Amino acid sequence: MNQPTQSADSGIPVEFTGKASEFFGIWIVNILLTIVTLGIYSAWAKVRTQRYFYGNTLLAGSPFDYLANPLAILKGWAIAIVVLIAYQILTQIFPIVSFLLFILLMIALPWVIVRAMQFRARNTSWRNIRFGFKKSYAEAAKVFILYPILMVLTLGLFLPYYTFAVNRFLVTNSEFGTTPFTSSATAKDYYLIFLKPFLVMLVIMALTLAIAFPRLKGIYDQMKAGMEAAQTMQPENSEDNYAEEDDAQGDDEQQNTEADFPADMEDDVQTGDAMQNTSGDVEADQYMDEHAEMMQQAMQDLAAANDNIKDEDPNDGNSDVGSGDVEYDEVYTRYQAEQEQQEPINEDSNASLSPLQKMLAMASAMLIMFLTMLFYLAFIAYIQSRLWNLVYNTTELAGNRFVSSIRARDIIWLYASNIIVIICSIGLMIPWVKIRMARYRASKLVLIAAGNLDNFVQAQQDKISALGEELGDVFDLDIGI
Repeated sequence: MNQPTQSADSGIPVEFTGKASEFFGIWIVNILLTIVTLGIYSAWAKVRTQRYFYGNTLLAGSPFDYLANPLAILKGWAIAIVVLIAYQILTQIFPIVSFLLFILLMIALPWVIVRAMQFRARNTSWRNIRFGFKKSYAEAAKVFILYPILMVLTLGLFLPYYTFAVNRFLVTNSEFGTTPFTSSATAKDYYLIFLKPFLVMLVIMALTLAIAFPRLKGIYDQMKAGMEAAQTMQPENSEDNYAEEDDAQGDDEQQNTEADFPADMEDDVQTGDAMQNTSGDVEADQYMDEHAEMMQQAMQDLAAANDNIKDEDPNDGNSDVGSGDVEYDEVYTRYQAEQEQQEPINEDSNASLSPLQKMLAMASAMLIMFLTMLFYLAFIAYIQSRLWNLVYNTTELAGNRFVSSIRARDIIWLYASNIIVIICSIGLMIPWVKIRMARYRASKLVLIAAGNLDNFVQAQQDKISALGEELGDVFDLDIGI
């Protein structure tokens, strides 16, 4: 395709011509075939998806191409799955070996990342010129093994530098034909990007605590008061209460036994009555300490019952000697009923929060959760938009540079609306979301050519023809990074 000559410093916009309706057909077929083939078709699904997005991304009227072989991707994924399964089995059988296997996988990580980047670059082309990625295992080991350890040791303070190192590694090792990309970004630029949202986060957290602390403190004080009241209403020693109940049951049995004595042992019965009165007095004193008013009435009824027992003539066969026992049982039954009625009242009175207070507490918790999610979304959107702009605006290719003008508020709106649309459509609008994001990012990217772009492309094609076509690697596969 012949393109018009571009003048120096002229802006060449990047275009994206994909449509959601077209991509939906590719997306739904990929999902169905992947499910039917138990994941085997996923390699072909990835190639179809990448080719659609690359083919609909145009620079100076020419689309990008994705040239990967699905079998190479399938081999890489198969190797990754076999390694993962072997690791899981060995860690279950030999737990001591798991640490050594983890170390070996960490040592192999730089090689895996470099191989994946080489595969991706070599299978991407524009105007029949392929991209490339240089082998730099030592640098990859420093960036992807040493720096994450430093990030953990510094409690995240090393994160901006780590992000800078990763992006610099990916950009400066990439090539278009035989020309390498360069980056002028510094670590200071990355720290400034992370510093602003961090300061905003501190201010929002301080304001949130200042607003919510009085309400939370009031709720805590009410809950604490309710717990203290509940503890006050409970007996101090439940074991002593159980012992008192056992003693009372023993007294009942003793009373029943004494009532069955023959008439010629009247003296023993009177002696037993005296003992009963003595034990009853002790029991009354113990209950009076805890249930003064209630037990006072109960003891009056009990005393009346005992008087009835003493007034009865043991020699009178028609007399009901056990009537005192019956009255005592009635008093004790009434006492238990009153206790059962009193306990729910105490529980309700000891409720820590009223229904309105519970609703306010729940609303406050939901509001805090919503604000936290909103801030997290804004934080991610701001960081990503600034990083995208920084990476593109500091990247050059033989004097040709990019200009990215992505805005954080646009990304926040796109993320928020995309989440709502995906949830409401039960995931069926995912293709529309992907097309929407690709179109927006392309619309904000422009290439500023240093000279005639056609002449630069022709020079790259001449160099490649002189060096010969690059041979495919025997171990050509996509690890999936």
